[in-house]
Amino acid sequence: MNGTEALIQLQKKGYSIAIKNGKLTYRYTGIGTPEPSKVIPLIRALKKEADAGILALKSGNFEKKPDEPDIMDMPLEQFARSSIAIKIFSVVLGQEIWLVPDRPQVPSDKASYDAAELKNLIQLEPTVEEMRLIQLIKEDFRGAKIQRVDLGLGKELNKEGRSDLEKLKRRTLG
Repeated sequence: MNGTEALIQLQKKGYSIAIKNGKLTYRYTGIGTPEPSKVIPLIRALKKEADAGILALKSGNFEKKPDEPDIMDMPLEQFARSSIAIKIFSVVLGQEIWLVPDRPQVPSDKASYDAAELKNLIQLEPTVEEMRLIQLIKEDFRGAKIQRVDLGLGKELNKEGRSDLEKLKRRTLG
């Protein structure tokens, strides 16, 4: 297998491959966990034929198009329309979570936040403790989503609505 073929197969398996400082870099951006027995030989082949991989990327067939922003610079509205799923480790939550444009991309047993929820989180500005509470609710009630709530009279759930969260934290179940 040559470097170009390995590059194509890795991309199909969810890897993002780029050139940095004249060297190939790769990062898994797919959903789930890649199968090592299938991926390691491809990575080895790409490393062995790195020049061919770099040439293929530079040819423009695999390179990110100039009008596509880097995921870190992508506006949330554009992320919502994309097919990109990002797995991150949240230090605050102490676990991996998925950031996705929509739910169907992530296995149902994985914690995820879709683009609409991210927008609501940005507007709500939860504290660390509130974010942990939100995560616990999402884990207990699979499929639960963060939504904006209209409390009537033009009021919206925001920092002033945190007293409801305080009541929820103190409530005992069972």
